[in-house]
Amino acid sequence: MDKNKIFITIASVAGLFVFMVAAYLMTSRSQQPEEAVALLQTIPAGAQTKWAKDGKHTLIKFSDYQCPACAFAHDFVKGLDSDPDITGNIKFVYMHFPLIGIHPFANDAAFAAEAAGKQGKFFEMSDMIFENQQTWSSGGDAKGTFRKYAEDLGLNMEQYDTDVASNEIKTKVAEDAARGAQAGVNGTPTFFLDGRRVNVRSYDAFRKLLKETAAQK
Repeated sequence: MDKNKIFITIASVAGLFVFMVAAYLMTSRSQQPEEAVALLQTIPAGAQTKWAKDGKHTLIKFSDYQCPACAFAHDFVKGLDSDPDITGNIKFVYMHFPLIGIHPFANDAAFAAEAAGKQGKFFEMSDMIFENQQTWSSGGDAKGTFRKYAEDLGLNMEQYDTDVASNEIKTKVAEDAARGAQAGVNGTPTFFLDGRRVNVRSYDAFRKLLKETAAQK
């Protein structure tokens, strides 16, 4: 077997493993208590949201930028952006849950995304961070890489540099993680729909659930 075939085989196996991990993380959750449901039905001020601003339903994703399964989940959510049957009545909320014990650059990525969010580019920065996850997470100057993404997005770099190092942003990321911990999150990605943990066995089933939920006016 030549080197190209070996690489493709390894990449395919790795991709399948990551998908299986993502499916496991979505299905192996115990039911959270009612107080956790109530906690997640209140969206904190300054939360990063998209889709239906005044939607009746809310989808929350607790995520880690350095988590491979989260990158798969990111692609899934981004693929829903153009589906009005879902986005017309559901508000999507991104919340940080960096697993810094195993992902040393996850916090820096979250700080960079929030700094971009200060200039209205949170989801654009998130796209760049997730799409290039394998590059910056392999080591080197992750902070410098994120700064380059900010430049590519046309951000005011003086403001970005101030915001990315601010206590305000660091506190926001920490508060997201604390909220997730209170709700019983112990891994990423974890989704909650209208305050209740999503339990599905595939992304097709997830899409179907979202469509059915969005149809409830």
